[in-house]
Amino acid sequence: AENADAFRALCALQNLLTPVNRTFLEPKMEGRLLSDKGLLRLSSTSRWDNPQAYLAVIDGLSPTDCFHTSQEGQPWAEVVLPGMAEVSGIYLLNRGDQNNGRLVPAVIEVSEDGKTWRKVASIDKNQGDYHLTFPAVRAKRVRITCHPQDRTFLHLRKFCVFGKPLY
Repeated sequence: AENADAFRALCALQNLLTPVNRTFLEPKMEGRLLSDKGLLRLSSTSRWDNPQAYLAVIDGLSPTDCFHTSQEGQPWAEVVLPGMAEVSGIYLLNRGDQNNGRLVPAVIEVSEDGKTWRKVASIDKNQGDYHLTFPAVRAKRVRITCHPQDRTFLHLRKFCVFGKPLY
């Protein structure tokens, strides 16, 4: 429902019910971590999805689990930031147990309004993690979309957005 307050409240409740000690991941990226105050949306969810991990996917701390879409033609995940920002980098961490190329090929797009999207990066090589940087661009939303030849799943352990907040 794109309600960041409800998203954060549910994540906080989950953390109270099952606390986990975590440390800051510190990926080498320019700018400030922006996604930790945002929310994560997916094109779909599967039976393997773990909504309790959504905040851990975007918060910049050591990962706990992952998100997992259903198998579909162009699965996507989107970080909705709390306000407009100058986005200049993305850190992605693939699933270690399934680092099998499901993410490739993919594009990273940004949007100010959720309707018009602008491509800022692409992924054409399978690897464990990605440090994607690009010239700063105004955005409130950042989306990764897989463009496979066949239907596929999208699952990541980290999807962190970096840049300069304008809010």
